[in-house]
Amino acid sequence: MSEFRFGAYDNWLKQATETIRSAEGDVANESYSWACFKAQQAAEYALKGMLYGLGLAASGHSVVKLAGIVASAVDTLTFKQSCLIYLDKLYIPTRYADVYDDGSPFSFYEEPDARRGLDCARIIIEIVTTYVSTLERRDDEEET
Repeated sequence: MSEFRFGAYDNWLKQATETIRSAEGDVANESYSWACFKAQQAAEYALKGMLYGLGLAASGHSVVKLAGIVASAVDTLTFKQSCLIYLDKLYIPTRYADVYDDGSPFSFYEEPDARRGLDCARIIIEIVTTYVSTLERRDDEEET
């Protein structure tokens, strides 16, 4: 594998972290559909950052797909499939008013949905950051 691109990764991880923070504010404000969407986005950002760091393409929005590409590139990584699937389910229906025949998205999502989404996003971010931390330590050891 070529050298990891920490700069590209860092920008995406910072965005993932900020998006989690913003989603937590949405939960506090009872904007659960937005918190759900942002949880998906945070996981997507972390996975895209990992892929860009690895020097790989990162297209699309499916965290199932993105995590699969990451796992193919780094065979020691595994992701909690149930979290990936749950987050992908939050990408479109949380935002578009024409998804549900009888009501807007905000009326279909509750605090447990948002908390589960945030928990799943944090799990994915933790997997990514733990792996990248091992690369950073390895780089530091090689420099000394």
